[in-house]
Amino acid sequence: MIDNRFVSPTRQFLVDAVKKTVSESQVHSLAFALRICDTRLIQETGLEDVLNQMTGDAVYGGYPEVAGLGYKIAINSNDNNKLLDTFLDGVRRQRSRSLEALGALSLDDVALLGFAEGLLAAKKANHTLEVDDLQQWLLDLINLEPKRKIWTSRLRDLAGDLLDGKGRLYSLPDWIDLNAASLEIVLKDTWHEYQPNSDFLTLDFFQDLLGRLMKHANPKTSQVEEVIIWLKALDLLIEQNSKFLFPKTDTAISMLVDVKKRIDMAALRNARLSLLFGSLVIVVINVAYFLAREQLPVKLQDRLDIFLPVISVLAGYIYVAFTQKEINPKEIFLQILEKHKLKLYKKWGFDIEKFNKL
Repeated sequence: MIDNRFVSPTRQFLVDAVKKTVSESQVHSLAFALRICDTRLIQETGLEDVLNQMTGDAVYGGYPEVAGLGYKIAINSNDNNKLLDTFLDGVRRQRSRSLEALGALSLDDVALLGFAEGLLAAKKANHTLEVDDLQQWLLDLINLEPKRKIWTSRLRDLAGDLLDGKGRLYSLPDWIDLNAASLEIVLKDTWHEYQPNSDFLTLDFFQDLLGRLMKHANPKTSQVEEVIIWLKALDLLIEQNSKFLFPKTDTAISMLVDVKKRIDMAALRNARLSLLFGSLVIVVINVAYFLAREQLPVKLQDRLDIFLPVISVLAGYIYVAFTQKEINPKEIFLQILEKHKLKLYKKWGFDIEKFNKL
């Protein structure tokens, strides 16, 4: 199990981000967040209040309310009877609309999955219900739009598979996309019977994903579904009771070593860039002089031609040596590098002191 102390700052940042996005998110996005969270995470993020406030106004509230109710039915699988009729009435109302009026719904992958979840739960709860026509209507809507290269398209694939089981999720996502990679293990955890791929669940995959989550966990989005995917994926990477991750301590440490290596490489690039910037300042000073030298007296030109390059380089070196309190060039660079490392450790929530005690 990965020690939570190493990732707790990043995790807390994401928990706070979820809380901030709640007021700006649509009801079906919040319901999706509830669907993938366990009880502890729901309470921790304040989503428990949202669940209690979902009244099920699906008939006149628009498709977000219908989709949200579909998710709520899937969450409360043992208490569906009170909500099923309202949900199905809402779906039928959406089906009665023109194709043009359904444009927003047909592009909303999160909402389509909410519809599919509700219809599937309705069928399981009461086998006598006639929902085949509604399922076919939703499948037509899912298949209407060409598959887009965005991470939520996997939710659209899942919605289709819930209804007809054609195995759309057998195709692999874009692993370079952090959202897509994070979503994949969330799908495996929440809808494991419909997520057939397991070959990607390797140590290298988890090391890479953990490193990227800790490095890039700064989502600038007002939609809760993106932030909650990152938070849930991070929890799946660190929780001991995860269904498919590696609980061994040595593996967890190796993953943290990989994270540290990524941070150190980023710090090295930043240190080199800072020195390059200082060098460019010196170059600019000298270029500015040579552009203006003709306006200076000849004797002064002769002196500055010799001394200005030397003086500018020496002044730059003295400034860096003074600020770093070191005269050895190698030690100066190592100190600059160390400062960049500590800055990134703090930014990405990596506790280097605790790591060194492992």
